Amino acid sequence: QITTFEKFKKWLFRVTVLYCIWMIFYSPLWFNLDNLRGTLLDAFIGYFVLWYLAGVIVGGSILFLCRNMNPKYLIILSIFLYLIGYFLQQIGNLHIFTGHLDKIINWLPISRNFLFDCFPLLAIGLLIRKTNLDSKLKISITLVFLSILLVILESYLNYKFISSKDPLDHLLTILITAPIIFIYVKNIKIMGNNKN
Repeated sequence: QITTFEKFKKWLFRVTVLYCIWMIFYSPLWFNLDNLRGTLLDAFIGYFVLWYLAGVIVGGSILFLCRNMNPKYLIILSIFLYLIGYFLQQIGNLHIFTGHLDKIINWLPISRNFLFDCFPLLAIGLLIRKTNLDSKLKISITLVFLSILLVILESYLNYKFISSKDPLDHLLTILITAPIIFIYVKNIKIMGNNKN
């Protein structure tokens, strides 16, 4: 719900507070005055798994600016950006380059960030909402399991033929599986009057 500036402000506040609380909780692990550069970097990009909340804040803010873009162009832009992240990750995992350049490309925030990961997936969510795709598609549990199997298969092939050691965040099958799971779960009817 980021259709108006007021709704966007509410959303941004909630996510930023969540990010700050968890960064404070984990601060004994990342806050280090002896390494001020690393501390500032962690504060900006998020410590460990909190990279995703930091990415959601920036990616969601960019998406708010793009919210009125033609859906066709927004999906093309999203897939294009995701593919850039995917190829950067694969180039890094294949260690095509050596030395300093290989280290730079393999630094996780190069491919796993607000632009190449968070923005595309948030944009897909926005497009599902805008086009009412969730009410038009009836997703079966079989399709959910098949899509999950595709993710597992892609992960296995990546592990076997590209890298068994390097991290794997971008999977092509995620672009299909994440919306399928989201729509399936969203359409489950739960008895009761509230989200809880």
